[in-house]
Amino acid sequence: FVEAVDDCRKAIERDPKNIKAYWRAARASLQLDLCRNGIDFCEAGLEQAPGDADLQKLRASCAEKLQGQQQRRKAQESAARDFNADEAMAIQDKVTALNEQLSRLKATLGSKQRQRVHLELTQQTIDSTPEDAKLYRGVGRCFLLGERQVMLDEMKRKMDNIDEDLPKMQKGSEELEKRKDDAEKELREMITAFRQQADHAATAA
Repeated sequence: FVEAVDDCRKAIERDPKNIKAYWRAARASLQLDLCRNGIDFCEAGLEQAPGDADLQKLRASCAEKLQGQQQRRKAQESAARDFNADEAMAIQDKVTALNEQLSRLKATLGSKQRQRVHLELTQQTIDSTPEDAKLYRGVGRCFLLGERQVMLDEMKRKMDNIDEDLPKMQKGSEELEKRKDDAEKELREMITAFRQQADHAATAA
């Protein structure tokens, strides 16, 4: 079709009154989706033959197709505007930050749970140790003699503190998880909407 347009253009240059060459050039342009060029060829031909019905009909076809192209282009531009890249990046950054917070909180939660188990096992070991046995506690790299009851009281205090902290940390973890899921859902919906709009515009094309 490109060669056909060029051949017709040359024919028109040789004979500006060759109406058939205008029609063929416009028809080839229409097949190439060059609707504006097709309209120009038709109008140039109609200047030579104002009443030519074939050129008038072909010009109407080119104009109709051009209007459809313009509408699809506007739909694609609208879809691109609806997808705000900066907003999407901000949501992605939010998801990343929430993931990092959640990972740190889960690590701390796991550490507290392991510490609680360790204290409980130590308490059970002390309880099973004879009353007259000497007990030592670690201080840095050293071990110092300690009093049984003082050690038990200290372990109980630590376990009570952990038991108080664990529900709060678990709740915080659940809240972060929900916020992260909501942000991920928002991002997915934004991307899905953009793709649907783009696909719709492409299908219409």
